[in-house]
Amino acid sequence: MKRWKVFVTMLCLPLVWVALQGTARAGEWTQSTFFTFSEPVEIPGRVLPAGSYLFKLMSGATNRNAVEIFSKNQTRSYGTFLTIPDRRMHPTGKPVIRLEERSADSPEAIHAWFYPGSYYGHEFVYPRVQHRGMVEASGRQASADSTGLAADVLGATKSVAGAVASGTRDTLHFLAKST
Repeated sequence: MKRWKVFVTMLCLPLVWVALQGTARAGEWTQSTFFTFSEPVEIPGRVLPAGSYLFKLMSGATNRNAVEIFSKNQTRSYGTFLTIPDRRMHPTGKPVIRLEERSADSPEAIHAWFYPGSYYGHEFVYPRVQHRGMVEASGRQASADSTGLAADVLGATKSVAGAVASGTRDTLHFLAKST
């Protein structure tokens, strides 16, 4: 009887290991990341008040450019946004949000989001009128790319990585944690 228990245990251990590996990769597939912002931030079409949010890629989608934003407890969806791929030269071990500079009376706009360790991120696409207003407010010139979308070529963005950023109005306080 003792041999039977050892045999069953040895048979079940690899199955448990395989099951755990599948759940660990689910977070990486959707790139689920929690962000806590201490000030309002703008996403295409709306402003998110200060608080905690879940950013993730659309589950089961073959299109890896659809980003969903939810409340921290995932009871409210703030939208699904088509993004364009963005590349960075040096990936970090922490989530990164790039923010677009805005006028002093407007909240920072989320320009792009990068998952930890990834060279490629997700650049949010703003409507042409909204983006033009953001660029004019920051005092930079915009140029149109080949698709006709306005783009701030000189990089009216700033990167904020991982843990806690602190400072003046120019720096947005937030916490980030990938799941």
